[in-house]
Amino acid sequence: MTTLTMKDEKRLEIIQRVFRGELTMAEAGLVLGVSERQCYRIKARVNQQGVKGVIHGNRGRLCKRKAKEKTVNRIVEFLQAEAALWIQLTATVGCCLGLATGNGTNVFSTAKTGTWWKQPIRHIEARFRRLPSVSK
Repeated sequence: MTTLTMKDEKRLEIIQRVFRGELTMAEAGLVLGVSERQCYRIKARVNQQGVKGVIHGNRGRLCKRKAKEKTVNRIVEFLQAEAALWIQLTATVGCCLGLATGNGTNVFSTAKTGTWWKQPIRHIEARFRRLPSVSK
């Protein structure tokens, strides 16, 4: 079963009008907001595939940019390990030097909540690619 969006329904109607001879390809291109050449491509796909010809070819496929679950898990493991090291370091230094933040909480509790990590994910991924694999 094929589900059409409003845009797809409009495309199909316009292309069917082209098949009936009510519109030229140039007029159909103006109505659809695409080039005349793209109208020929859409018409050919509708002629070959039927209603599915107006649907974009990538509909229903997964994004190629989506990170693999294995990669996401490795990043999470790495960040958890780094957070544990950060907490241990800040607790040690904070206890030795008596460090505290302005609101009366120590650095340890700030690191424990994760508020110390402010970098966008793309920086994390770039940094992660340079690191060796984390083994359990």
